[in-house]
Amino acid sequence: MNDSQSVHSSFVQSGSCLFEQQVEVLVRLAEISTQVLTLCCLQVQAKHDIVIGAPSIPAEEALLEARILNVRPPYANFYRAALGAVDRASEKLNQGRGFVQLSEAEQRSFVDQMRQGKLEAWQGPPGPFVYLLLRSDAVDVVYGTMDGYAALGIPYKAHIAPAERW
Repeated sequence: MNDSQSVHSSFVQSGSCLFEQQVEVLVRLAEISTQVLTLCCLQVQAKHDIVIGAPSIPAEEALLEARILNVRPPYANFYRAALGAVDRASEKLNQGRGFVQLSEAEQRSFVDQMRQGKLEAWQGPPGPFVYLLLRSDAVDVVYGTMDGYAALGIPYKAHIAPAERW
């Protein structure tokens, strides 16, 4: 089982607030946007309830760019709408093929057009905003941790060290 399959399986089994198809789209967008899927997926799996905004976690404690950019909670609604828009636009532009069915080159082109707001078939939250938010979440999950700093060769010097390494 590869990293994408492992993460997909763990999200679906864990009762994530996202639907199975949306998890596939999210995993593939993370691959295309950051090229650091392995570390990203390990980090997301460790704290997915906080990231997705599980009902047991108050919205003000969610570790999401959505909170910072004033997306209205529950955040899962935004993620569902955004990931649904990705798949619908892909299907309209690619003869019924969803985002995960595209080749890597097609996915890269799609994401590039999405981030520039150039997808005529787009219906959902603004594409550039979706790109900013999802990429920021992925980068934060990967590099905003002690392990992320170590991977970059930067000493982690927090004013107050976190209780967990995440």
